[in-house]
Amino acid sequence: MPTILIVEDNEDIRLNLVEYLEFKNYQTDNTDDGLKALALTIVNKYDLIVLDVMLPGMDGLRLCRELRSRGNTTPIIILSAKDSTDDRIMGLSEGADDYIVKPFCTCLIAYFLDYFADDTPRTLRSSHRAPEFCHFDETI
Repeated sequence: MPTILIVEDNEDIRLNLVEYLEFKNYQTDNTDDGLKALALTIVNKYDLIVLDVMLPGMDGLRLCRELRSRGNTTPIIILSAKDSTDDRIMGLSEGADDYIVKPFCTCLIAYFLDYFADDTPRTLRSSHRAPEFCHFDETI
C-alpha cells in the first residue's frame, strides 16, 4: 500500500487530504511543520510527499531543496496558495515534481499517485489518463 506524507499547516486541508487518501486505501502520515516532516523522511520511506510552501519550522521550498540535497528522490507535489508563475518556477526549480495551486481538486493527488507509481519511464509515456473516479466537485 503506497504511503504518502502530507505536510500542510492548514488543519482543515491536511485532515481532508488524509481522509480522502485513506478512503482511497492509501496509508498517510501528516504534520503541520517542515522540521517534523524532515525528521519523518529520515525514518520513513514515502511514495509521495504533498508539501505546502508556507510552513512553520522550515518552509516547504527549503524542505524540498534539503530532501533533494540528501538524495531523496520521492516525488514531491507542492500545494500552495502562491499562484504566480515565478512561485511555480521556484517550486519546480527547488526539486518539486509538480506544483498545484490552492484551491485544488483532491482527485489530482490520486492522479499523481497513479502517475508516479507507473513504472514506464516518464520520457516514454505518451499520455496518462485521468482516473475514472475524478469528480471536479471535490475541491479543497
